[in-house]
Amino acid sequence: MKSFSISTESSVAFASRVNTALNGRTLGSFVSVEGRPDAFFVRFDRLGKSEVEYAVTPVGDGFRAELKKESIAFAHRPFRTEIEGKLRKLVEKLGGKAS
Repeated sequence: MKSFSISTESSVAFASRVNTALNGRTLGSFVSVEGRPDAFFVRFDRLGKSEVEYAVTPVGDGFRAELKKESIAFAHRPFRTEIEGKLRKLVEKLGGKAS
């Protein structure tokens, strides 16, 4: 996922909702997110550690997050497309637009 946007809340509030939605799901056992006013992080912690960082730009009452950098563990590379797809669906389910 190269970018996503949320029109109704800050990156900090959105990260909290994503983490709540991940609780109890298989994905939640190894994926976490962190929202800051200027950045949004997606972290994977199983069979290695990966991190995807997005630069956050405020837009109205929400924000736009654009891929800034990523560090993907070798063991995670085969599952990247699947995990990105699940995260995209979650962002969209929570009211975001992903691209």
